[in-house]
Amino acid sequence: MRDTIGEDYTEVPIFDVCPTNQTRDTDPGHITAKVVWINPTAVDNSHVPPQVRCKPGSGSYFTVGLTNVTCLATDDYGNTATCSFEVYIEDNEAPVFVQSCPVEIIHNTLPNQSYAHVQLQTPNCTDNSGEVPNVNCDGVPESNYFVIGQTIITCKCSDSNGNYKTCQLAVIVEDDQPPVFTFCPNNQEIILDLNHSRAIAVWEPATATDNSDVASIIQCSASSGDIFGIGLNIVTCVAIDASGNNATCDFQIEMLDDQPPVFTFCPNNQEIILALNHSRAIAVWEPANATDNSGQAPIIQCAASSGDSFGIGLNIVRCAAIDASGNNGTCEFQIEILDIQPPEIEMCPSHQEGVLRPGENTTTVVWPVPQATDNSGIAPFVKCNPPPGSQFALGLTRIVCTAIDGSGNIASCNLHVFVQDCGYQLGMEDGEITKYQISASSVHGACPSIKSARLNSLMEAVGNGGAWCALTIDLNQWIQVNFYIITRVTGVMTQGRNDIDGDSGQWVTKYQVQHSSDEVTWLYIQNIDNQTDQVFEGNWDSDTIVTNVFSTPVQTNLIRIIPIKWNYHISLRFEVLGCEDNCRRKLGMEDGRITSSQLSVSSIKSGTNKNFGPNGASLNARLDSVSNQAAAWCADSNDDAQFIQINMLVETWITGVMLQSRGGHDQWVTEFLVRYSDDGNLWNYIVENNVPLISFILLKSYFNKRTL
Repeated sequence: MRDTIGEDYTEVPIFDVCPTNQTRDTDPGHITAKVVWINPTAVDNSHVPPQVRCKPGSGSYFTVGLTNVTCLATDDYGNTATCSFEVYIEDNEAPVFVQSCPVEIIHNTLPNQSYAHVQLQTPNCTDNSGEVPNVNCDGVPESNYFVIGQTIITCKCSDSNGNYKTCQLAVIVEDDQPPVFTFCPNNQEIILDLNHSRAIAVWEPATATDNSDVASIIQCSASSGDIFGIGLNIVTCVAIDASGNNATCDFQIEMLDDQPPVFTFCPNNQEIILALNHSRAIAVWEPANATDNSGQAPIIQCAASSGDSFGIGLNIVRCAAIDASGNNGTCEFQIEILDIQPPEIEMCPSHQEGVLRPGENTTTVVWPVPQATDNSGIAPFVKCNPPPGSQFALGLTRIVCTAIDGSGNIASCNLHVFVQDCGYQLGMEDGEITKYQISASSVHGACPSIKSARLNSLMEAVGNGGAWCALTIDLNQWIQVNFYIITRVTGVMTQGRNDIDGDSGQWVTKYQVQHSSDEVTWLYIQNIDNQTDQVFEGNWDSDTIVTNVFSTPVQTNLIRIIPIKWNYHISLRFEVLGCEDNCRRKLGMEDGRITSSQLSVSSIKSGTNKNFGPNGASLNARLDSVSNQAAAWCADSNDDAQFIQINMLVETWITGVMLQSRGGHDQWVTEFLVRYSDDGNLWNYIVENNVPLISFILLKSYFNKRTL
């Protein structure tokens, strides 16, 4: 058909050019790809550009694979023409692991095994296709048991288009288990040979196993066959496996040194005499020396050091040489400190007196054992022969007291015991003690005469009440005797009141005795311990005589009886026992009983008118020598070397001397000392407090004036 102008209305459009085939990769992360092209153009005979449409159109998303695109050109008359081309979408995008592969997976071996069990997790991955990719891991051992060391695992993630992604991880199995010793050498004790300081030790080698099944390297700090010194040697062996783990075992090689050090010099024994009044002395010596098999100088320790002071006697000094093993050798030497100084007796007891009791042949005499000192500082043993407390017979007995120190040095002193027969009635019964010598605290009218107090006085006698009866019944009553001279009193005898008996009997049952020299100061008779006032047991009836003897006689002027317990009334008859003091009698210078041959002097003054000669000395020296003689012993020299002495020929108790000045002259001795001797060789001074006693200081004295 043609139009009015002659054109054909059925002619199809003609494409100028059709797009070429398109090849694209899928868009990243997608299964499709967006493809854009320039739409083709067409011409039409109508000169009106036809409409061109492609299906799918440019900019569409194409799936993986081949897609045909058809473009249709349509003119205004509905005439169409087509052209086509291919769009090919390729999937070249590899899958993506969701998480990165771990770089390392580290595990320790199982106990006592050379491997570890590692359960791997298969890594996850995704693909742009949306499909689940296939994941395979290569290198995983059977049952997931990985051996010690590093194992590389490669995992591959593949999609259906053959795209894939790989990752690698390392499985590291670490061995943290040390080797185990199956044998550690035994400890050894080796005794050194004599005079050796070292010895060889031999042992079987140590062995060890390891969980790696690979033999460990064993290294020891010493080798079998090495030489070891004295003491404890620790050998340490180390087993090291391939992983560097190590185990140790120790054993001991003890070298026993049982050989003591040997002294090459031990100090010499010494004897040292003490200096006067010393108890210790210093000793000096060269130091001891010793050697030891160890080659090391031993330590030398001594019980004392050179320069120390030592006490009296034998002192043993022991030295020990000790080596490092504790062995010790010893040596000892003696330091003998000799004490040749005798003790000193501080005060020899004064001469002692005893009194025989009525009816006895001996009496006990007690005196304090003398005290002695010694340079040793230790009180010497002192004994007297006979000892204190011995029985002594009538007369004079010589006592020797000896002090012996620890070294056997001896000092002695002498004293005498003079026993008198001194248990006589002094005159209450026979009247020798007059009524004027008797006095009492009070007298009852029923017994008016003080004479009634005499022993054995009777009630029927005229004016006799049968006893002394106190007026007052209390503890303040007493009756006493005044002898007027110093008298030795040894006891009393008592009775109750005569001729009164039965329930109304009167007697004293207990009493005490006092004595006094001046009727001012009164002292009680003491018990034998001299520490308590003695209470005497009295009578139990009216007429029985009860005798009480004092533990120690007293020298006194007055004796007082003090009743302290009585029956019915204080009534008493008594006698006093004692004796005259025979030791105050003159020994014979005045009356000639001491003969001229017993006298000797240091010197005699010469003269023509007076009898100063040797024969006159014994005469003139006598007490009360007459004035037509020299009237005294006169020394030839006036110095302190002069003496006059008497030889008593036998042991004699001497208590004092009586002196006169020269008759008819103003010549006298004002001070003098007295010495005595048992043998004429050793002379002792009369002393007081260990000092020679200046016995007398005589004032001016005239003829026939005596001074004691």
